Amino acid sequence: MRGWPIRSKLLTPPLNAALHRLRSLLPTRTAPAERAAAPHSTTPPASPIHQAQRVQCERATDLAHPAQSAERAASRHPTAPSNNPGTANRSRRHEAQLRRSAEFLEFAQNAGGFGVLDLDLITGHISGTSLFFELIGLSGRDLTLTRDEWLATVHPEDLEGVVQELNAAIACGGKYQAEYRTLALDGAVRWLAGRGQVLMDAEGYPARAIGTVTDITQRKQLEDKLRRTTESLHIAQTAAGVATFDLDIGHDSFISSGNFHELLGLPLWTQLRDLNGHRQRVHPDDAQRIARAPFDTTWENPAYHCEYRVLLDGGAERWLGEKAQVSRSKSGEVNRITGAIVDITDLKRTEAAAAAANRAKSAFLANVSHEIRTPMNGVIGMAQILSETTLDNTQRDYVDIIRGSAKALLSVINDVLDLSKIEADRLELESIDFDLR
Repeated sequence: MRGWPIRSKLLTPPLNAALHRLRSLLPTRTAPAERAAAPHSTTPPASPIHQAQRVQCERATDLAHPAQSAERAASRHPTAPSNNPGTANRSRRHEAQLRRSAEFLEFAQNAGGFGVLDLDLITGHISGTSLFFELIGLSGRDLTLTRDEWLATVHPEDLEGVVQELNAAIACGGKYQAEYRTLALDGAVRWLAGRGQVLMDAEGYPARAIGTVTDITQRKQLEDKLRRTTESLHIAQTAAGVATFDLDIGHDSFISSGNFHELLGLPLWTQLRDLNGHRQRVHPDDAQRIARAPFDTTWENPAYHCEYRVLLDGGAERWLGEKAQVSRSKSGEVNRITGAIVDITDLKRTEAAAAAANRAKSAFLANVSHEIRTPMNGVIGMAQILSETTLDNTQRDYVDIIRGSAKALLSVINDVLDLSKIEADRLELESIDFDLR
């Protein structure tokens, strides 16, 4: 490998070992003269396909060096000296047009943000546009470098993948595509997307790889941010027992959060492109109610809320609360349902426990009230009997106070008993005649 002091700090012993191993993966080519000296070497005539590939190779090289394409074109078609002014003018116009085309191509490359490289598979040398060297962090180079120097700019974690992708294209003479990170001299990391084509020479051997690189750092950062946001949302939804869904019946599509199948107790491979798939585990007693909920909405009230049970493996039940918005077509048919389902099993258990506690309280009050009312009737009766005996005025006042207080307390007890009977659904109505006047 050619020495490269500028990149020496990147060529650590592990990376040197990796480069030595990966260089063996990239096939090397013998020069045409060496192939000609071999005993079995017989140069076949160039076929039309090989000729087309050679032309394609030349055009790709022009793409990598737009500023020199005009000179190469002029060298292919030298103009003989002529005293004819018309011929000289046409030649000058042709050269000017080639220069404008080259300048336009270079401008288009810079405006599009892609650099062009040309890898010679025989010598291992790479030439490219200035933007290519800028993208790999070598803007001060002379627009040429070796294969190993280029590999040294690739992030060690992505190096083997890039080599394997290029090897596959060389083996079949096809296209390659790879996304990888490149290391700048200051340690900064940049994401690049590389795409290209391996071109054959006239004899059918891989001759060069022409490609482009584009800076996709911003896209990768957005993808990473979206991935982290999605993961955070999934964790929050799973912890809260909430799942979101979007069933587009009109376009036969379904989108949901990762825990949607789990909440419904459905296998991950269950198809949910219609309502039947959603309701497979719904409790039979609740199936009709949830099935009708979306269709009972109207243009004025497009939302619905429904609570139902789903049957889990093992016979357990899970309570779900579903709240969604329904969209209808012009003909009034339901074509989209967007909403969320929430695990309300704990809420339902709490409600059931509260209802049981309330019933227990009512039963207790009914029993206690009944037990208190019985002796209270005895107190009132004895006070009545005592009042009928011979008493002085002071004693009679005491008895009247006892009897009045007992009656008041009995009235309160009767009210409590009636309230407990209402809560326990044991209230009985009496038919009593009374005078409106």
